[in-house]
Amino acid sequence: MLDILNNIPDKRKDKNTTSLKFKTDIIDYFQDLNLKRCIEVGTNIGYSTRILSFLFNEVITIENNLDNINRAIDFNSDRDNITYLHGDVYNSTWDIEDSDVSFIDCVHTYDAVMHDIQLSLKCNVSYLIFDDYGIDREMKRAIDDFINSRSDIEVVYIGEPAGSEPRIGKPLHDFSIFLFFK
Repeated sequence: MLDILNNIPDKRKDKNTTSLKFKTDIIDYFQDLNLKRCIEVGTNIGYSTRILSFLFNEVITIENNLDNINRAIDFNSDRDNITYLHGDVYNSTWDIEDSDVSFIDCVHTYDAVMHDIQLSLKCNVSYLIFDDYGIDREMKRAIDDFINSRSDIEVVYIGEPAGSEPRIGKPLHDFSIFLFFK
């Protein structure tokens, strides 16, 4: 399964993607769960989208930048289980059926992260994956507030540990995480 990482850069090479350790941890955790649908909030140019397309029967990815969508479509041209939605996730409804997972990597303000969480919950997800939890303090605060408001959440730490620098010059304050509901 790790051959799906071929031609996918690490965060050290492209600051707009996740670390290879983060991707590997996602693969290791989800590859045998046989989950059906994943929502990706923030496509960028489709590196994580590609990984998700091997782990889930269907990936629905939302991106506001049409150039990014076109680059993601080109990068993932051999994958037929990805639906690309063009739109502003903060000024529209998602109209997405129930999903198993939401991978949130969009705007990192407190309000935006809370918005992404709330719309993901309306899709009845069982897992929330967050990139940049360990590097963006405002995002971390929003996620921590969400975690502290619930008693049915299990936290799984993934990616590189605090102190490492997958984005050169910006050391991590913590791991990235994903959450699942007990």
